[in-house]
Amino acid sequence: MIEDSWQNCTKCQWHLLEYNDNSKKDIGYGKLYSFEGADTIKYMFVGMNPSKNRYKGLRYAFNANAEDYDNDKSGWLLTTLLKKLELFDNSYFTNIVKCSTKSNSIDNYDMQMCVHHLMNEVETVRPKYIIAVGSQPYDFLIKFKKEELEKLGVKTIKKVYHPSYCLSYKRVTLEEYLADLKKSVDII
Repeated sequence: MIEDSWQNCTKCQWHLLEYNDNSKKDIGYGKLYSFEGADTIKYMFVGMNPSKNRYKGLRYAFNANAEDYDNDKSGWLLTTLLKKLELFDNSYFTNIVKCSTKSNSIDNYDMQMCVHHLMNEVETVRPKYIIAVGSQPYDFLIKFKKEELEKLGVKTIKKVYHPSYCLSYKRVTLEEYLADLKKSVDII
């Protein structure tokens, strides 16, 4: 499984936090679906890092059970819209940084420490397109990994708003968020 490469990772300090204990098989890892086959994966959605809420009864934040979204409204929104656009089944979800942090803030150092795991996922899953969820993961991927991703067969890297822009910060409406998501995948 893809998760094997990071379940016992100790490269940075974040693995020491209690809620980043990935030794339990029933917990899963961040907003990630296990790889099911390269033939079905077209889009890889890449976020910054998983929320601490992933450990409150969630196996994966992006799953099909609506009752599991009590602690992850962003995952619920993105999943719901991708299903509406009929993109969910051929999408893969992950993060650059594989551990939660105390304040949910990440810097380039954290991403550099963890990006090799993401590159392993890209090499295994072989998505055609990467959709960065938010500006920070997009800027990092474009600046540090664009050429390497292209060598692995990624045709383009696009950016969409993070769902929190719609849900928490109210910077975009639901209609604007859906239009942004649709525009990103329609161009592809």
